[in-house]
Amino acid sequence: MANFRARGAQLRVTAIGAAQPVAGADQTLADADGHFRQRYGVRADGGAYLLRPDQHVCARWVTLDAVRLQAALDTALPQ
Repeated sequence: MANFRARGAQLRVTAIGAAQPVAGADQTLADADGHFRQRYGVRADGGAYLLRPDQHVCARWVTLDAVRLQAALDTALPQ
C-alpha cells in the first residue's frame, strides 16, 4: 500500500467488524449487527473488497493475499 500512496494514490483501508483496531487499517468500524457481512456476503472469518470512491466494486476476495491485492491495484490505478 505504501508504494501506491507514494505514487500519489489516495488509498484508505477500512476494517469492518473487528472488535479491536486492525494493524495497517486507517479506520476500524464495528458491524455488531452483521449488516455489512450479510449485505456483502462476507463470511465470519473475513473477506476483502477493493472499492472505487463511487463504491463500484473493482475486486472481491474470500481470502486476500498480497500478490492478488497488488495485481488488482495495478489494474485499477493509473500507471
